[in-house]
Amino acid sequence: MIKMLLVTASLTLPFYLNAGNVIDLYGDESYKAQQIVKKYAKSIDDFADLTEKVFKNSDKMSIERMTELKSNLIEDIKKEGDYLYVDLNTIHYPLNENKYTTIEVIRKGQPERLRFASPAIPSGPFKPKNDLINEMIAFGTKSTVIALNTPPSGAPCPVYHCITDFQHPELKPYLAKFNEGAIKQRELIINTLNHDPDPQRRAAAAFLIGHFSNPQEIVTLLTPHVHDKDSDVRNDVIRVIGATIAMAKITDVNPKPFLELLDSPSVTDRNKALHVLLTTLDSADSKRLIKQQGGKDLLAILKLKQPNNHRIAYQILKKISGKNYGETDFSAWKNWLETTVS
Repeated sequence: MIKMLLVTASLTLPFYLNAGNVIDLYGDESYKAQQIVKKYAKSIDDFADLTEKVFKNSDKMSIERMTELKSNLIEDIKKEGDYLYVDLNTIHYPLNENKYTTIEVIRKGQPERLRFASPAIPSGPFKPKNDLINEMIAFGTKSTVIALNTPPSGAPCPVYHCITDFQHPELKPYLAKFNEGAIKQRELIINTLNHDPDPQRRAAAAFLIGHFSNPQEIVTLLTPHVHDKDSDVRNDVIRVIGATIAMAKITDVNPKPFLELLDSPSVTDRNKALHVLLTTLDSADSKRLIKQQGGKDLLAILKLKQPNNHRIAYQILKKISGKNYGETDFSAWKNWLETTVS
């Protein structure tokens, strides 16, 4: 097994590649961060491999082992780097053999970044309810397992947002159920999003709002929840907003709440916020605001190897700059930003 640590200190963040596992770090570009990636790479490899097993076979023992390993890694890295906060985000991409883990850190002296940090102890447990919201939760679980083992059909989404297509036989019955529920159980869905203490139910309600018929209403109902205290809820809310404005070609979207999320210590926050920002770039005002208020964060995100962060940051930088520098030409992008932002 060949291991490589590829680091160019003046140009890029460290990352580690090991037989399908890619590791990088967000929130610290110092030499200390490079050493942390190198030191903990093998342990994070083991964690990333275990997350894949849990996705495919969620037995209690594997979940407990994964939780314990993650907790120990977080505490060790926090102590090693003298950080306020540490988390690990592992992303599995369909039809991609690699697993990508981003070490999320918040340095001391950056307490403002804690506003988007996941709580150390999750709220709950919550008692399951037998209703439409729970049906969406079940659908999400099934679709995740299916996506890891089945190529996507390529069928278009028949509503404003889909977790996945509804072509698989196990998923097909849910489409009519959700569309009907969006009409008949509208009050339940909205009240759940606004008031339910269970973040899993709030997230499911956001997905159900994606089945509403009025795209502007979807965006209006969801926007107040872009900064929900739970990262999974934020992720799903912004995911539905992004899909809706893309499908409905809505252009009058305020980029500011999404720009704030570029500094979040969460891969999914940044990914979904980047998607929304990408849809606002027909506006010269949006381009200017994104460059002025989000330019430095975009450069930091560009240095990541995590595909759902790096690629979209690169697209946005090209569109707001009119330049076509390479995706790893960080010095050129840095020079452009420093010479154009007043």
